Amino acid sequence: MAATTTTRSILQELQAVQAGSPVLGMQLWHLVAIILLGICVLLSVVCCFIDWRIPRTRKEIDLDRQLRVMADKYAEEMIDKMKEEEEQDDDAVVRKPYREEPRTPVFKV
Repeated sequence: MAATTTTRSILQELQAVQAGSPVLGMQLWHLVAIILLGICVLLSVVCCFIDWRIPRTRKEIDLDRQLRVMADKYAEEMIDKMKEEEEQDDDAVVRKPYREEPRTPVFKV
């Protein structure tokens, strides 16, 4: 008898908790489900828009590394080429001796 009364009291407490509406008349499990669904949707959107991809095979890892090295080499070559062009431009400029030219007044007094 005692076991049935405790189960009845537990069931009555559960029904009382479920009968109370915490937010907007929804049950507690509704709120938990909506929050979890929102988190899953946000996580999916973030992962789709941001390219966070873990390479699946060793071949892809090696390819990524090789592409990174090639990009670094290309960047270094471009920087060196730009420096050489700047040096050539500096050498090509004929420097005239500094001579101050007479200034004309802007306003006549």
